[in-house]
Amino acid sequence: ERTRNQQMGAIMQGKTKIETLRGNAVDDWAVIQIEPIEIPAFPIGNIRDPQNGERAFIIQHPGGREKKVGFVRNQIVSVSNKNLYYLTDTEAGSSGSPVFGGDGKLLGIHRAGGTPQTWVGASPIKKNEGVLIKVILHKLQGS
Repeated sequence: ERTRNQQMGAIMQGKTKIETLRGNAVDDWAVIQIEPIEIPAFPIGNIRDPQNGERAFIIQHPGGREKKVGFVRNQIVSVSNKNLYYLTDTEAGSSGSPVFGGDGKLLGIHRAGGTPQTWVGASPIKKNEGVLIKVILHKLQGS
């Protein structure tokens, strides 16, 4: 069995086939297949709808750097039929990161930083945006 470093080396040397299986440019997500990488896929069955006011944690690799967990001001401030909006800290290059609730369930995929929100008596706060995982699953099922 090849080590993860050997697998990543194959990617960097251009010896790997990468194919987009499904995606949506507007919502900024894609499902890809990478060969010959042998990394198990994350099971997506443990999902639920997010609620306003609950916590949102984002495990991210901003700009491809080391892993960071966003947990400062990690509050969901609104949910639409397609997106969730949260104050959780993110950095550029974190799109595609999973958005988890405090119970560890997958809520969405981070896709964009927002415009600063002005709060009375406080400095503007940036509101971030993610696509609800149920929207992505619905599109993956071809509905």
